[in-house]
Formats: sequence, C-alpha cells, structure tokens
Amino acid sequence: MALPASGEISFNLFNTDRAIASGTQVDMAAAGTAYGVSYNTNGSDQLGMDEFYGRSIGPAPTPAPTAAPTPAPTAAPTPPPTPPPTPPPTPAPTNPPLVVTNGVVTCSGVTGGWTSTFSGGSGQYAFAAINNTQANIASILNGVTPGRVTLGVFDTSYAWSGVANGDWFVGVKDSAGVISIQNVAVTVNCTTAAPTPAPTPPPTPAPTPAPTPAPTAAPTPAPTAAPTPPPTPPPTPPPTPPPTPAPTAAPTPAPTNPPIGVDNSAVTCIGGYGYWETTWSGGSGNMSFIAIGTSQANALSIVNGVTPGRISISGESDYYWGPISNGTWYVAVRDSAGASGVGSQIVNCVAPTPPPTPAPTPPPTPAPTAPPDTPAPTPAPTPAPTPAPTPAPTEAPPSYSAITLKSAGSSQAACDSLSEDTYYIVGSFSGTSVLYIDAAGVTYAASNWYSNGVITRNWDGAGFVGNQNCGDPGGNEL
Repeated sequence: MALPASGEISFNLFNTDRAIASGTQVDMAAAGTAYGVSYNTNGSDQLGMDEFYGRSIGPAPTPAPTAAPTPAPTAAPTPPPTPPPTPPPTPAPTNPPLVVTNGVVTCSGVTGGWTSTFSGGSGQYAFAAINNTQANIASILNGVTPGRVTLGVFDTSYAWSGVANGDWFVGVKDSAGVISIQNVAVTVNCTTAAPTPAPTPPPTPAPTPAPTPAPTAAPTPAPTAAPTPPPTPPPTPPPTPPPTPAPTAAPTPAPTNPPIGVDNSAVTCIGGYGYWETTWSGGSGNMSFIAIGTSQANALSIVNGVTPGRISISGESDYYWGPISNGTWYVAVRDSAGASGVGSQIVNCVAPTPPPTPAPTPPPTPAPTAPPDTPAPTPAPTPAPTPAPTPAPTEAPPSYSAITLKSAGSSQAACDSLSEDTYYIVGSFSGTSVLYIDAAGVTYAASNWYSNGVITRNWDGAGFVGNQNCGDPGGNEL
C-alpha cells in the first residue's frame, strides 16, 4: 500500500503500512530507510514529511555491481559474492487473556467502594473505567467519552470509592491496546441507619399529702366550740414530660467529580530526543496547571505548587512536550477544584549512526611480459591496503536563529519572498496560548514563519495565523 500523495500523514500510518502493531513508537530513521528516502544525520539532509508522499514499501534496491579489476592475461574474473537470504520476521508473542477481578463492596454511608485487580494481557495496564452499562466502557477506555482513570506503570489494581448505589461494570485497557470488560456487575446497596430516638423520661410521681392531724379537744368545762381544722391542700399535678425531638436528617452528599485521566500519545523520536502530546479528561472539566517529573511524587509536587516549575494550561485541551531526553517521565495535571491526575511516558530514542565508508580495494597490477632473451624484471612489491577512515562522530542537532518575515500577503510573490530559513514544525500546527517549542529548543517568536512541508503559516505570538500554500520553502527541517 502506498502512503498518501498529499495532505497529512499520521505517525500511526507508518506502523500499519509496515505491518507493525498500532501505537508502537515510530523510528523516523527506520521509516526513511524502509521507504527509500535518503537522509543524513549531520543536519545537511534530514527527513521531511513531504519526502514520504506517494511512497510505498518495495524490495530493497539492487546494489550497483562492483567493477571487476583488469585481469591479468591468464586470470579469470572473480564473480561477485551472493548476498545472504533475508531471514523471515520473528512473529510477535501472544499475550495471555486480560482479566478483571472485583473484590467485596464496603459501605461508607450511602456510597460503596471495592478493589479491582488486573492480570494477563501485556502485563502493563494503562486505563480503568466503571459504568452502569457494558456498552459505554469501551468508549470511556478509548478516550471518546471522559471518565477513564490513568494507571501507573506498575499498577495492577485500583480501589474505587464513593460509588453510588446500583449495578456497575469494570473494564481495563493494557499497554498493547487490548480491552477487557467484566461480565458480572458489582452491586452497591448501601443505606444509612436511622438515628436512635432519645428515651422518653418516666413521669414524676405525685407526692403523697401529709395526713391531717386530729384536732385537740378543748377542756370539757370550757363552753368554747372546737376549732375548725385547716383545709386539706390539693395534690401536686405531675410535671409534663418534654416533647421527643424529631430525628435529624442525614446531610446530602456533595456531587463527586469523575477521576482525572491523563493520556500521552506515542513518542516521536527526532535526533535522539522524544516528542509527544498530552491530553486529559474528567475532573472539574477545567484544568489549571501541568507539570513533568522523574517520579509521580515529583510531578505532583510541581503541579500542586510545592516545587516550582508548573505550567499554566487554563482553557487548553492538550499540551506538547519536546525535546525530552531518554528515561521514564511522569506527567501530572491539576484542575480548578484542586484535584490531580498522573500519567507516565517512556522515552527511548537513539540517534542513528551512519555506517563507516569501506576503503576502496586497489586493482591488482598486471605482471609485465618480458621480451625474448630478456631477463624477467623483479616484480614490484604489492602495496599495503589503505586502512578505512575512522567515521566522524555524529553531530548534535544544529541550533537555529529567529527568522524575520520579508513581506506579507498570500500571493505567489509573497511566498517566493519568504526567508530560505523557514522552519518545519513538529506537533500541532494550531493553538492559542500553549508555549510552543521547536525541535532545536527555540521558543516560537512573533513574525517568524513555520512550515509542515505543505502549508506555511505565521506565528503572531499567540497562535498560528495565515494559510499560504507556498509548499516546501526549502528551509531547515526540525
């Protein structure tokens, strides 16, 4: 199959066209060799995307035959060596089935939580997701629908918490792009116990009135009438018990934002350094900062402002990294609610070293034929072979200066007047407020022009403007 003859060529197309697994890191030097595109790593003839237009993979070109040396009168020519056969490609290993195992649900109030364990597949797991329906899991894991959780490089499980009542399905996606969704749903059925009412105090018993003493009789001889006894006091009524307080309603839990997912694209290698795009999902939906570090703790410390170095990304939907040296890197983002998410990226880029130029073999000197009756001359000594030259060390990528526009407009004359040093760019050819860096480590500057080999656009300090179909201006390739 041939590559497109115009327009955009995705990096993943280089893999599928060469029967390489989708998502595999693209080595541009190997791609140039496979499609027969000439290049040089010293900066004089580097690869440009337009050089791949219309190319297809075919048999390797037949090397030009080496001219046979002038034979001696009696020597037969030496036949060229037969090249060894090309070994068949080694088949890719088959991974074991990818499996999700769910633990027991533990309730906390009216929400539940459990731990999902992952096994099989490639052995390294990239994303996990939950949903009420199995049909939505694949869309979430592939980043089409927000809500997936980014797993660490060495994570083999994930603890879910704060999950509402209902039936939930769990899915996982490994580093090879394989997805597995659990067929049996996890049921969450958590309720809050009703408060115990306060006990009603028993009624206070009425006091027993004291007995009325009998009147003392007056002396008999006295004609005075007996005194009137005092009236009996009324009984004291029992106290009214206090009303039973109404139970206090449980507070309504605050809505929980979905976990923040961090997705890193495949690494593109240029000159021994890596370049990739980072996107995100979930959280509050509005990300504030992004940071990169050599560990999860380091990246979180930077993005949370504890360690300096975080980058503002308010209003953005992606961010481009590069040039980044080899190693394992962690990218962290923080949303407007203060939540954070982390994703990992491995950079393993090796700058190609050109093979040494073999030393030419001098042709043999024919022996002179002696005339009759003339003594044979002494043969000249055979010259020693010239040693092969030591290959020069691979040069570092050249540095580039800022470019000033000579004229403006969209006419052919304006295109022809562009500087011969117009840059090629790596990554997105659009954007508004992301800090763009070219492959040589130079910050894009206003009034500079950049090209992707087909379209040439102007950087005005905040984004790319203009759209001139000037084609390849013949400038530096970054």
